[in-house]
Amino acid sequence: MSKIKPEISVSAPWPQTQCEILVRVALIHELSPQVKEFALTPVAGGQLPTFSAGSHVSVNLTLDGEIKSKPYSLTSHPDHRDHYRIVVGRGTSVGGVSSFMHDSATVGMTLQISAPMGGMALALDAEKHVFIAGGMGVTPFLSHCAALADADDDYELHYSTRTAAEAIFTKTLAQSMPANRFYSYTSREGRRLDVHALMATQPPVTHFYVSGPRALVEAVIAAAQTLGLPACHIHFERSMEIAPELSHYINDWRKFELVVG
Repeated sequence: MSKIKPEISVSAPWPQTQCEILVRVALIHELSPQVKEFALTPVAGGQLPTFSAGSHVSVNLTLDGEIKSKPYSLTSHPDHRDHYRIVVGRGTSVGGVSSFMHDSATVGMTLQISAPMGGMALALDAEKHVFIAGGMGVTPFLSHCAALADADDDYELHYSTRTAAEAIFTKTLAQSMPANRFYSYTSREGRRLDVHALMATQPPVTHFYVSGPRALVEAVIAAAQTLGLPACHIHFERSMEIAPELSHYINDWRKFELVVG
């Protein structure tokens, strides 16, 4: 059973009704030509709101007279609240929040962000957590792995990219995580992640968390279905549109019967 703390809410000094936080861009680190990391510190000083691993914040901007908002996973350790870290891919939409962050954001600039919001929370009854990430989908799992290392839980991160150039987190993760916790795959170099084989060899009470391209998410769901794994052991962003032939499997766990005696 997981030793990690249960999901927590925003706490003092920020009231729970506080929806917007002013932060200052303290650092910008270019991870690749298409990806930048930002460190954000509170304008008011002190500590930023508490957050659970896997949470995200939204950056809110007024662009061309229109309010735009974009969520980004918090990649920093949940215990280090003097700053938040987010990772921003350039994206394809011109004039959006991500393109602004890449082209116009500067150190010292003030931004408005939301309070942290929950993403993929950990299942507290899990005996093991297996994170399966494709490309930038690894970002929600960075804070999870840091928190789980401190809790001495059983976990693994499997990080798949198409090319070595896209594997921008591999070196850092390989240095910061034990070898039996971190596994990387580069499909165009012949190291392809076999989702079915991975899931088939895990202990019975393992929970799987997947983030990345739709094809990867669907592969995990399909493997779970083939292996007869409980749908409640599969976690992914619920807003993602899944192929109809797979969606019923995930929805099955939500069905229940209430008997009032």
